[in-house]
Amino acid sequence: MHEQIEKPKENKSRAVANAVTQKKSKEKQEFGFLRYEFLRRYFE
Repeated sequence: MHEQIEKPKENKSRAVANAVTQKKSKEKQEFGFLRYEFLRRYFE
């Protein structure tokens, strides 16, 4: 019987990658919102 060995290093790096991805998508959303606001005001 093989015991499943937890790989904390791999899990940690995955968590870091997820955090980075979330941060990037959040920044992208904020940038899109700011651009939209700017264009909306500029073309009013």
